[in-house]
Amino acid sequence: MELRCSAEALFDFLVRPANLPKISPPDWQLQLLEGPEVCRLGSQIVLQTRRGGLPQRIVIEITAFEPHLLLTDELREGPFRKLIHSRMLQANGGSVTMKDRIEFEPPRGLLGLLLTAQRIEKDLAALHEYRKQRFQELLEPARTG
Repeated sequence: MELRCSAEALFDFLVRPANLPKISPPDWQLQLLEGPEVCRLGSQIVLQTRRGGLPQRIVIEITAFEPHLLLTDELREGPFRKLIHSRMLQANGGSVTMKDRIEFEPPRGLLGLLLTAQRIEKDLAALHEYRKQRFQELLEPARTG
């Protein structure tokens, strides 16, 4: 996604766990339970979401951290067997390109019957579009004219 803000501004937004609920769909009911004010390598974040009426505790850890360039978190506790989310930033003058890479393995058992790879990919695509809109609203200067 391309955003009209600096890589520094976007990275500063991304490393603050308190911003996660701001870029998550309201029906996720995402709450930050624990986390630092500003993340760094090794930081852990504890979240709770309520999807389908069921509360889910999620713990992620920052596993790659290069200021203004790269931020990667890995799921330590949650519904997936594996979930790694990397955000790579590239400054382009007055804008920034953010490339998201998500690696996942669906859950096993009964939950895996509901959360198939195809369903997860569809949900991730919808989440990407929602977040793009929210990033634009929160980080881009207001358009005039």
